Amino acid sequence: MKFPAHQIKLKEIPPEGKTYSYSRATGELNNSLKDLIELHEYQAEVFIKPLNSKDFELKAAIRTFAPDICSRCGLDFKFNINLKLSEIMIPEQPQDRTGKYVRVNHLSDNSENRESLEYDSTAVLDIGEYFHGQLGLAIPVNPAPPVNAQGNCGDCGVRVLGASFNYDEVLEETPQPSPFAVLQDLKVQIKK
Repeated sequence: MKFPAHQIKLKEIPPEGKTYSYSRATGELNNSLKDLIELHEYQAEVFIKPLNSKDFELKAAIRTFAPDICSRCGLDFKFNINLKLSEIMIPEQPQDRTGKYVRVNHLSDNSENRESLEYDSTAVLDIGEYFHGQLGLAIPVNPAPPVNAQGNCGDCGVRVLGASFNYDEVLEETPQPSPFAVLQDLKVQIKK
């Protein structure tokens, strides 16, 4: 069975590990990433090394741009993404209510800033899906270009330092009748 180039068979990785490189020119991840980065260039590298018969070390990096809208001024800009990732890949763990698995208590307890990534019984890593998820997490809710040394937006030049980018719309207030006003016209008849 032939696998697509963006799917990595973990059991076929040699003991010394293997490096994979992807870009817009090679095209393996173009379809996986197009909804996030559209037609922007990207450069991605992945190194996977077996740690034992079932666990793997994954080190990855990706550099690209995502088209976005500035949360300050509303203009289009290219959000710069430069990710370096380090993860330990483990087989899928059972998640029943009594199951236990090891996690650090707090991010500061994780000395190498590593995360764990589970793979399923097929032992195939879809690297396009992996990078899609990581890029989706890297794009902030309120994206904005970096600020230069003078305190201005690095993209459009608007003064950012000390400026307020709030938007308040003044709405006309129409008096609302009290919900109890209907009770004054209510006539109750008591039958004996």
